[in-house]
Formats: sequence, C-alpha cells, structure tokens
Amino acid sequence: MIAKLRDRVAKFTARERLLFYGASAAVVFVMTDLIVLRPIFSNLELLDAEIKAKSQAIQRDLRILSFKDGIRREYQKYESYLDTGEKTQEEIISSLLRKLESVAKAHDIQIVNVSPGEIEDKPIYKLYKTTLDFEGDLKKVFTFMNDLEESENLFEITRYVLAPKSKTGTVMKCSMDMTRILMTAEDMSAFASEGELEDSGSSQEGGTLESAPGPPPPAEDETAMPEAEPL
Repeated sequence: MIAKLRDRVAKFTARERLLFYGASAAVVFVMTDLIVLRPIFSNLELLDAEIKAKSQAIQRDLRILSFKDGIRREYQKYESYLDTGEKTQEEIISSLLRKLESVAKAHDIQIVNVSPGEIEDKPIYKLYKTTLDFEGDLKKVFTFMNDLEESENLFEITRYVLAPKSKTGTVMKCSMDMTRILMTAEDMSAFASEGELEDSGSSQEGGTLESAPGPPPPAEDETAMPEAEPL
C-alpha cells in the first residue's frame, strides 16, 4: 500500500506534491495535538489548579498556626480556672485543699479541719464546696478570708461563723463554707505539648490568625463579706 501511495505521489506535479505534503503535515499535527499535546496540557492545567489550591490551603494553615503561640499563652493564663476533664475529682479536690493550706500558711492561720463537700454541676461550670474550720488572730482571719476571695482561684465564701477561742485572747475560731468555681473546657494539653515539641525541633535544626482573645478575666467580687451568723 505504501508503494502504491509512493507511485501515486510520484505522478503529482510539484504544486500537487506540495499540497499533499502540507495536508499530511497538518493531519499529523492535528493527530499529535489530539493524542499527545492536549492530554499533556490538560494535565498541566489540572496540576496548576491543584498546586494553587494547595498553596492557598498552606497559606491559610500557616496563618492559623501563627495564632498557636498566642492561643497557648492565653490558655495558660486561665488554665487554673478550667476543668478540662483531664484530672479526676479527687485530684481537683486535693489541689483545692493544697491551695487553701498555702494561703492559710501565708497568713499564719491554723487549719483545724477541712471537709470537702458536694460537687454541684452547672451548664458551663462546676462548684466545688468545702467547709473549713480554722483559728487565728482576728485581723489575720479577715485578711485571710479577703485574700481567698480575691485570689485567682475563684473562691467564694458563702457562710462563716466567728467566735473567740477564749474570753481574754484575740484568737478567733471560725467555721466557713466556701465554693470554688471551675469552668468546663476542652483539654488543650496535647496542643501545648505539640507546640513545645515543634519549638524544640526548630531550635535543634538551627532554627509562626492574630492572638485569639481568651476568656474575660474573672470579675472581682466587690460585694461586702457575708455577715457572720450568730453562735
């Protein structure tokens, strides 16, 4: 068949031969475009679109990651107010008692007895109730109670009873009911740990959204101290 085609082309005039070769080249070009070039360019366009989409996603993720340090700092500020579920109730109560003992020791208050009470669940927070019996100088007792309510631990005194330990001395006995508020929140310790690991890895190799606003600081209780109940 090729020989016949060659013989037939040989009979063409120079102009016919030129037209034949031009038409053949056009057919080859069209076939090459359809079979080879178009699929390649189509794939290149698809790859460009994917690269652009991934680039935008990476930029968005980098912007979110730039919030990380700010979020972690804000979380650490308010971590003492949060109940993330990471600790058991026994651990939370034990921590509460240690904080009470620390404040009492700082004010030279002698704790006689501590009785953890019930835990009251609210929609967004929990109330940990405690009854505290202690002794101390009258002035130190009131300073101790005031500092408890103004501390960062969200303590609130709900009832107290004062009585002199002796007829002549200034030492007072006090029985006090109080609560501590812990806000219910998600545990972010894994997030913080991941950030610390990444920071450590970056420093070993040789070395980032705006800071997300944290929850508002607890409002100071400006109400007067509850009146002492008569013995």
